[in-house]
Amino acid sequence: MKIYREDSMKIILASQSPRRIEMMQWLGVPFESIIPDINEIKLRDNNPEKLTRMLAEAKAQAVAKNLTSGLVIGSDAVVAFNNLIIEKPKNINEQRKMLYLQRGKPATVVTSVSIVNAKTGKKLTKTKKTEYVMANISDEKIEDYIKTGIGMTRAGGYGQQDENGMFIGSEFDCYPNSIGFPICLVKEMLYDMGVEINLNIKKIVKQKIGKSC
Repeated sequence: MKIYREDSMKIILASQSPRRIEMMQWLGVPFESIIPDINEIKLRDNNPEKLTRMLAEAKAQAVAKNLTSGLVIGSDAVVAFNNLIIEKPKNINEQRKMLYLQRGKPATVVTSVSIVNAKTGKKLTKTKKTEYVMANISDEKIEDYIKTGIGMTRAGGYGQQDENGMFIGSEFDCYPNSIGFPICLVKEMLYDMGVEINLNIKKIVKQKIGKSC
């Protein structure tokens, strides 16, 4: 059962990421996705939490400004490693450097989610961090993965879900956050913004991907 406290509270995801769209569908509420028109390169900060909050808010606000109503969800994730922020690689050489640098070592996925009410301007932003260790992958497997081109769209140069979990070296307290969209947090934030979703999202995540949320 889903309860909308205002009829005008349609939900808009400020992203066309297949992963985020898929996880939003697990909430069982109607939504649409719109690509935010922002220049991420101009929004910079050396602190991963500040950077992801800034980008998540910018994405949500970029879409919300063109609407008269609705709740717009923006999200951004980076990998924090050895006091460095690792985002999506700009080219194959940078991806290769990222993968060899992280191999077998601990890192943290930092994800921020921002929800903006396009009608009232009310904004809510929260951040979730998930620590993990990348598996000690062989050179051959890394090079084979690079050839697929998949990692060019991933913060850190690879995705935890890629290649049947080949890169996973430790368990996660929140697997959805490790792939850039903490759906349990999104559900909680939607409630705070006026949308109640009476579904056990932790159970749904477990059923869908066999991982914890």
